[in-house]
Parts: sequence; C-alpha cells; structure tokens
Amino acid sequence: MAFLRAAIDLNTDTSTRFSLLLLEHGEVYFEDVSVNMFLGFGSADVSRGRLRICSHSLLFDPLDETQPLLKFPFRKLTALTTWRESKFSNDVLLLVTKDYVRIRSHGKVIQPYEFLKSKEPLEFRFSPNYVSLVELLHKVSRLHRGWTEVGTNVSLFTSRLEKEHESNIEFNTCWMEDITERIVLRTVAKRVLPLVTNRGRVMLTSERLYFQPFNNIDSEPVRKYTLSSIYRVIKRRYLLRNVGIELYFRQQGQLYLAFDTHQQRDAFYDGLVQQPSLVLEVDDQINMMLKWQNGLLSNADYLLYLNSMADRSFNDLTQYPVFPWVVADYKSEKLDLHNPATFRDLSKPIGALNPERLQMFLKRYVDMPEPRFLYGSHYSTPGYVLYYTLRVAPEYSLCLQNGKYDVADRLFTNMAETWEGVLTGAADVKELIPEFYTSDGSFLINSLGLDLGTTQSGVKVDDVRLPPWASSAPDMIEKLREALESPYVSENLHHWIDLIFGYKQRGNDAVNAKNVFYWLTYEGAVDLETIDDPATREAYEAQILEFGQTPKQLFTIPHPARRATASQGNGASAQVLPPLSMHLSAPPTPYSAAPPKPQSPFSFSPVSSYPSMASPRPSAQSPGPQSASALASASASASGLTPMSPGPTPMSAREVAAADNNEAWARIRDLHMTYSAKLHKDYVTSVLLADNGKTVYSVGKDSFLKVQCIATESQMHSVQIGDLALSSCVILPDSKLAVLGSWDNSIYVYSVEYGRIVDSWQAHDDAVSALALTRNGLLISASWDSTIKVWSLSDLDGRPKHRLVAELTEHDGEVRCISLHEDRRYLASGGADGLIIVWDLDSYSMRHRFHSHADCVHALTLMPDGRRMISVGADHCLKVFDLHQGTETVTLDTGDELHCFVSNGQFVLAGGESGSMHVWDLLTGSLVCSFPDAHRGPITCMQLQAKDFKLVVGSQDKYISVWTL
Repeated sequence: MAFLRAAIDLNTDTSTRFSLLLLEHGEVYFEDVSVNMFLGFGSADVSRGRLRICSHSLLFDPLDETQPLLKFPFRKLTALTTWRESKFSNDVLLLVTKDYVRIRSHGKVIQPYEFLKSKEPLEFRFSPNYVSLVELLHKVSRLHRGWTEVGTNVSLFTSRLEKEHESNIEFNTCWMEDITERIVLRTVAKRVLPLVTNRGRVMLTSERLYFQPFNNIDSEPVRKYTLSSIYRVIKRRYLLRNVGIELYFRQQGQLYLAFDTHQQRDAFYDGLVQQPSLVLEVDDQINMMLKWQNGLLSNADYLLYLNSMADRSFNDLTQYPVFPWVVADYKSEKLDLHNPATFRDLSKPIGALNPERLQMFLKRYVDMPEPRFLYGSHYSTPGYVLYYTLRVAPEYSLCLQNGKYDVADRLFTNMAETWEGVLTGAADVKELIPEFYTSDGSFLINSLGLDLGTTQSGVKVDDVRLPPWASSAPDMIEKLREALESPYVSENLHHWIDLIFGYKQRGNDAVNAKNVFYWLTYEGAVDLETIDDPATREAYEAQILEFGQTPKQLFTIPHPARRATASQGNGASAQVLPPLSMHLSAPPTPYSAAPPKPQSPFSFSPVSSYPSMASPRPSAQSPGPQSASALASASASASGLTPMSPGPTPMSAREVAAADNNEAWARIRDLHMTYSAKLHKDYVTSVLLADNGKTVYSVGKDSFLKVQCIATESQMHSVQIGDLALSSCVILPDSKLAVLGSWDNSIYVYSVEYGRIVDSWQAHDDAVSALALTRNGLLISASWDSTIKVWSLSDLDGRPKHRLVAELTEHDGEVRCISLHEDRRYLASGGADGLIIVWDLDSYSMRHRFHSHADCVHALTLMPDGRRMISVGADHCLKVFDLHQGTETVTLDTGDELHCFVSNGQFVLAGGESGSMHVWDLLTGSLVCSFPDAHRGPITCMQLQAKDFKLVVGSQDKYISVWTL
C-alpha cells in the first residue's frame, strides 16, 4: 500500500532527518539557510547544520546525526536579535527562550520528542554561512512579531506571508526537459502526502507534468513526470471538497494534488486528458457490481473498488480505505469458517453490535439537540489508521499526537483485546484497514525496535499479540483473507456495503439502521470554499482531521446480494443474474466536479438467461473457451481498480427507450433472418431502415441509391447519383428526403417523394466518408480530406439551401466514421490512423482525443447514457471509452476485423470481415454467440431499429438482409 511504502521509505532514508511531519498542523516550511550553531557561551565549538524557517517555528537540523534536531516555536521565543557580546557580534543570531523541543535525541532512533522547559532563559546562537545576518534576521523577526504582538490574527498573518512567499517564486523553465514542449497550463496546488501537504507550482506541457515546491523539502528542485508514464487519472474529494486529483505512474508511484478550487482542478484535468501523449490503462469498469455478483471479482477487490469510488485513497489518511471486521472469534485454537458464529453481524454497524452499549448511545441520542448523532467518533480516522500501523509508521503517529506515543494501555497490542474494545468501548467504533486482508502482516511486527512503553499490568508493548488460531502475522492475514472471501461473508457483505457506501449511510434509513455519525463527517456538511477566514477554515479542517470523513454515498437503494463466490466464477460459466435496477446517487465517483445533486436513476438489465434457440439459418453458436481469455483481457486487477464513470444525469426519452430495449437484447440468440435481397452491383456501403420498419434505404459502391419495401419485397426507387461510389446516407424524419455522401466530394439531397435531386454541392476536397443529421436540421459530414464540416439545411421542401456553420480540423488523416449524440451535444469521429476525437457541438471544440486503435477506426457509437463510447477497427479490437474520465476502459481482441456494430451498452452485435456476426457481453468480456456466414462476404454496414428490434445489414456480397427476433 502507498502509505506503508512511504512510511518504510521514511524510516530507511539516510539523506535527512527533517521532514514535514515534524511541523504542526497547518505549519508551512518556507526555506532554510546554512548555519553554524555555537555549542557553548564563548566557545569556538560549533555544530554545522541548516536552520529551517517555518511559519510556526525555527528548526535546527544538524549535519551530525548523533545530535538532536532542535525546534524553537516562535510563540515561546522571548528574544530574537543580534548577539552583540563577542567578536561574532556582526553575524550571529541570538534566540532566547525557556521552552524548546528536542527531536531524535539519540541520533536515528525514533522516539517521542522531548519538550524541555527551563526556569531561566536559554540562549541559542547561530551564525549564517552564505546569507547576511540582516537578511536572515528580517525574515525570522517578521514571523516572530506575528506570533507575539498583541491583537495579531496569526492564521491570517501566516496566510499572507505564505502568499507573499509564493508570489516571489516563479516556475524555473530551465528545468524543462525539452524546449519544444508546449506549455498547456500553469497553476498552483498542494501535493498531498499522508498527514501533510506541500504547495508548489504545477506546469503541464504537451509531454510532461512538472511540480516545483515552494521550498526545498524534496531532494530535487522540480519533480518531473512524463505524461506517457501516467496510466490512471482519478478526480478526488479532499477535505470534503472536490478539489483533488490523483495520478498513477508506471514507475514513480502516485502524485496526489489538491487545488484551491474545483474550477482549477477541472481546468487541469481537462488540459491533461487532451494531451496526445497521455495513454491511460484499460480497466473494465462498465459494471464491477455485476462482476462481483457473478463471482468474477473477489470481495477484497470489490471493496477496494468501492473505496476508490467513494474517494478513499491510500495517500490521504483522512480518507483511508475502510474494510470491515468480519471475524468475531479471536480466542479459539482453530478458526472455523463453516460456523456462522465465527463471523461478525455485517448487517449492523460496529456501534450496534453490543445491545447494551447501543442503548446507552440511543439514550444520549434522544436527549441531544440537533444535529444529533449516535457515535461521536467515527469508524475511520487518521488516528485509527495510525493506531494499526504504529510499528511501521511511528513518525506519522508522533506527528498526529504532538510528538508523543499514546499511553501503552491504549496502543494496538492484542487482536482479541482490540475486538473486545470495539464491542464494549464507550467511544470505540473503528473498523479495519485493507492491510488486515491484503498485506504480509509486517505492520504487526515491531521490526524497528520502538520503545512503546509498558502497560499497567507490567507487559512491555512489542509485537501485536495474535489470536490462538494464527501461527504468525502472515498466517493471520491469510486466514482473515480466507474469512473475507468465505461463503458467509459473500452472502452478507452487501449489508455492510449498505451501511458504509449505500442507502443506510444517510437520512431515515441511517437512523433506522443505528448508523448516524457526527454531522461534520458527511459530504456537504460545510463548504470550505466559502470560508475566507484562514483561522475558521483551519479549525474546520482540524475537526475533519479528527472526526474522519464518511465515504461518498454510492447507492441509494439496497445493494444486491452476491450470487456466486469468487472461486465459482471463471468468465465462461459464471452464474447469470436476473434483471436489476440500481440507483446511484449523483455524482457517484471521484470524477464529477459538480456538487452533490438529488438522486438520479441509473438502470441496467443484465441477461437473465439465454433461452434455448430455434434454428433459423444461419444459426447462432455458443461461445467456446475463448470467452475466458476475452474476460481476462478486460477484467481489473486486484491491486489497481479504477472508479466507475461519473454520476448519471437525468435520462432522456431516447435513453429510456434504449433501456426498455434491454429485454429484447436478452433474447439475442433468437435473432434470425427474415429477408434477404441482392440490390446492388457492387458492395453496400450504408443501410437504413425507415421508422415504419418496412422501407430500407441503401447506397453502394455502384453509385446507386436503392429504396426497397421489405413488406412487399418490391423496389420503390433505384437511381444512380453521380459517377462514383456513394459512401453514406441519412434520411429526414418524414422519410421524404435522403442526404447522400459521395466519393466525388459532393453531398446530394434526393427527394424520395418527387424522385429527383433537389440540392447538391461540393462539400470537401476529397471523398465524403460519413454523414450524420440532427433533429434541428444540422448536417455533419466527414471526409478523407481530414475535415469534418457542419452544415445548416433549410427550406428543403421549397428552395433548398445549405450553409457552412463550422469546420473541425483536428484530424491529420482521413476521417472514416462519425457518431452523434444529440441530447449530450457530442460528436465522435474516427480516423484511418486509429485516432478518435470527441467534439463539443455547442462550442465546436475538442473534448477528448484517443490514440486508441493501431489501425483504421471502422465504426464508433456514442452510447445513449452519454457516458460511454464504443469503437471497432481494423486491428481486430473492440474498445469502450469512459467520456467523463477520458479513458479507455475495455479492450477486447475479437479475432475478426469488425466493420460495423450496434449496441445497447451491455451487448455489442458486430459484423466482420469473415461475413459472420458476433455478440459480446461487455460486462464479462465474453462472447455470447455467433452467427457464422450471415453473409457470403465482409459485412460492411448495419443499423438497428430499436422499437421493433429489426436489424438491417449490408455486405460486400451486394446483398442486404433484415433480421428480427
């Protein structure tokens, strides 16, 4: 885990003993100077080191590691002046105080700080080496006055000094790796580390991300990250505000940044994801819930996933991932995972497990004024994380507890006693952390030899005492993991999810479930962005730090139970669930920058079963062993789970219709051909089915437009348009006009009613490859000339008019396909070079840029939910993209070059080079069925009329076919 790795690195770092953990909460480290400290009055003996200038204190960091670090709080200094009593009077700084702090008095040994007090004033003398005493004295005297002058608002004063300090530090462009890099954005942000933050300048370029701290705490003056090394980007909530973002690197760990406002965070995110050099990792995140239900995902991985969705991060101790206590037996010699009594009741919060203690909480709750709460403490706080990890992260515990360890009797010493404490303690309702299920157990061992004291019973605190059924720390972790994945927990874990992430987290359901915590722990309780006074804001932040933060609410109705254990699911034979409707609160993930909104519905209906299939020609074939391998390429790993796409927006009528059509998709194996006819002399390039479900429009390489009535099997129109191939066709809603794209660079408007061309114009400098038509009369054309154009069509029933509205020119090569989402005002385009661009039709600007396919993009579709996009290409890959996150989320190697497809978001039916049609389930990555030899040549185009579930298909064999259930 990132935090434990950081703690271990800190313990083994020999380069310096100074860190931000030695500072108080809210204290800022500005800079340091090289000094000599005089060890005695009138003595020539000196200790060379660095004087660290901070907002609350001065700290002397000697080079000699056998000597302690000395910390001098400004509020305790009685004098700060020039020493004028010796030959060094011109360049010696004199500090006078009765109180100071000694840190690491025994060299590298980590131990509590020594807070020393003297009856008489003590003098400490420092001689700067490379700066003048006047300059040094000016800096430190100003800070000292802010802390000692009567009436000074210390928080406001230090905040102003911090801003002044930052304004004097510009980003040093000399640190840029390449002078050809294009600067995209400059801003300021905090780098978030466990318990501490450090502000600096952020510069985003076309190739790299730079972070330059406003101090020299890092070993390098500028941190540099190549964008190509980033594999995941997650928007985060930091201190209950949507201002954080976490970047994951392939070699450099993570970088967690918190910006001053959510607008700054979103501007950085938008600039980052638009850079071509950013290639994010593929994770299957369409519906992790269904994977978990079907046993395709372990309980531990699903909990990690939900934690990430709910803004829990290993880099933020205020929002550390939370895991449940699942075992209730820490006294038996053997852990019996077949006995229900071995387990904790997962339907109740920790505070409600003991009925007698719960009555005490309820009595206090009844007598309490609003806002009322049952539990004054939380189940996850920085203190609890460090309670468990003290033995590997002592520096963090000392930081949180003002330089001291807790008394020995309150330390984590015994698993059985800790479990007893959370059942009986008056204020102890803490849950566990992931390390109890996913680590090697090293955090239970006192490998650093820390002196943690002796309990009142005379027992010296050392390693954590394990239950009798565990032979070692790794053995205990292994058995706890077995318990977490056991059938009992799998059958009941959804109840705990309801409490922590779900509908029992808030409101009356939380009251009924006895699951109400202190009001400040909930998102939306206070808006820190509206608080201008630094002292007030700092006070709220300190309270949030102390009380913890309730995870973001993800579900607003009961979470479904699991139907299979992880060992049962293998991707090829996983149990399939009945239809389910799940409501997610908006926004349900770290990606949404908007404030919380009222609940919005998000529906999906997985296949309940695949009914036995009739045998029309051609017949569907069940998937073979390749299903499991396809799933493997799409499933998420145990160590890196990416949150779901952002919160849903209210569904449009078209989206509701698409959701209703899921029942038909559940019977996709019953699809059979009802009509077939050879209409063209060369291959078919585009097919459309009119709203009446009876008329097929098709165009082909033979330059003919064909209009066929499939009900009477009669041809209504057959007209040659120009001399070159027709590539595309769209029809107006009344089916009276057809708009055609041609390889002769022109667009034609053909009146079906009057049988003639009513308008035409040369639209591009090369072949028109694709067309799309909006409901309000905008026509969008794509071309091999690398452009996309938007046209206004009007008066088509009278005097035809066309007018160029916009031209989109971000593609460098041929544009081969486009897809329109009118309700979201998005347009997607795919190129011959594998590039996909998503456009905003309100501003005609680029929203996303994906270098996705290794070869030509043949087809793509923006899904009705407005969150996802699917594409297929010549590289045999089917890909799914999350448009809110700006990432590629699924890649399936289909084994066939797919030219076209239709989809409802869960299932994809595609036509390929082989002439076969295939159906994939994107939730499992598995092949559902195939229709081999649907055509005798490559399938080039298809369209689905969702209302009647009629599929019309065109092929290079010059035939069109119609399929239905």
